[in-house]
Amino acid sequence: MARILVTNPVGTPRRKEMIRALEATGHDVTVVTTSEEILRSVEPGTLDLAFIDVAFLHQEAMDLITFLKGVNPHMELISLTPPTTLREAALTILRGASFYLVDPIEPDVIDQIVNQLVKNAGNKAENAVVVHQVQKRTLEGLFGSSPAMTRLFRTVLKVAPTDATILITGESGTGKELLAQVIHRLSKRSGGRFVAVNCAAIPENLLESELFGHMRGSFTNATGDKPGLIEEADGGTCFLDEVGELPLSLQVKLLRFLQDRSIRRVGSTTTKHIDVRVLAATNRNLAEEIQRGAFREDLFYRLNVINLHLLPLRDRKETLSSLIPHILGRLALRHERSVMSVAPDALRALAAYNYPGNIRELENLLEFAVIMTEGQQISRGDLPPHLSDPGILLIEEAIASSTTTSPNPLLSSELKTLEEMELFYVEAVLNQVNGNQSEAARILGISRTSLWRKLKKLDAMCAETPADDLVEESEESGMQIPDSTPFK
Repeated sequence: MARILVTNPVGTPRRKEMIRALEATGHDVTVVTTSEEILRSVEPGTLDLAFIDVAFLHQEAMDLITFLKGVNPHMELISLTPPTTLREAALTILRGASFYLVDPIEPDVIDQIVNQLVKNAGNKAENAVVVHQVQKRTLEGLFGSSPAMTRLFRTVLKVAPTDATILITGESGTGKELLAQVIHRLSKRSGGRFVAVNCAAIPENLLESELFGHMRGSFTNATGDKPGLIEEADGGTCFLDEVGELPLSLQVKLLRFLQDRSIRRVGSTTTKHIDVRVLAATNRNLAEEIQRGAFREDLFYRLNVINLHLLPLRDRKETLSSLIPHILGRLALRHERSVMSVAPDALRALAAYNYPGNIRELENLLEFAVIMTEGQQISRGDLPPHLSDPGILLIEEAIASSTTTSPNPLLSSELKTLEEMELFYVEAVLNQVNGNQSEAARILGISRTSLWRKLKKLDAMCAETPADDLVEESEESGMQIPDSTPFK
């Protein structure tokens, strides 16, 4: 007889049949309808199996897989998924689930599965091969199957089970933290904590205390002893994101920790050994930082035992077919929408865009579309208007909507220079974000200083055309012409 937990959310078809079949064969079945019930009802060492709906396992407010595995380390956790969320279910395997089953499940099938799991408890060699294959397919779906990315994931599968320190490099938004989480899940430390530290987000005067902890009275407002984030990851993995932002004074202390794995809290006179694996990430070129004296060379070599470089999304667009359904499913759950797919015209627009913000920007664009759409399918009209290069969609639409016969300096049929078309795109993006220069610079993938220079050129170009002519053309074409102070 096995002790089994089963989720039965409201509206799940045929789940009662599955529960009755388990109870009829003598198993001790606990049924819950919400994730909060799981937290209240599960106690250490009380479960052999758990059948959990995939929607529960992907809730952002709580990590149920870590919780269940923490209190029942030898428990088998199986994801239950409808056919529409297979990729979400595959992701739960990377996070610690044993495998997934597609709803609805026939009672005799579930009985065979449970009996086999109980019979083979402690002997997982055969299942390990299957899990390894699913992990590899999921990694390729999330990050790409190009030769460069395939080589990278061969390395990931080799180094993840070790305790080697890894430096993950790549542009912002390429998925460096996600890759670090994957490495943790595939490691022998997967039962421990994964603690992520954003080194760029913590004020410099608090960094040492946040990383290494402090003792009561060591500085003003230190009213008690506090462990640091590295210490909180004891037995697990500490992920140092944006490690290139660390000041030199903290780099020395981090180097010392990496050498002997011992820490000393601020205000303490004793050291403590910490068993933790360190993963680090940066979007900076650390070789250049070393040359200008902003990063220690010896620390670089300590962190860069193994280097994993993630390509920008524009260089691995083959992953869009996997990324979009994965992100879409999560966003639909978050916003409680029934969005299921993306229309072909919207897919073409997404494929044409170069994503200066990488995967993070793709997620933002899809979140906008999920909120804006009124149906179950995202159309091109639901997407933000700046998704494509000027020559593919934006310029094409602007020209199509223009009925002017006057020679507009940017929208005429006369061939223009690349600089003119670039400046038109800058203007179009600024119009879409209501003149917000910070947002426009983020979308364009340039600094605000670079944006300011382009605006100066745009002002000079517009000055060559009389203002009355521009207003007249705008009324005819429907273009929005800003006032004398357009960019705030």
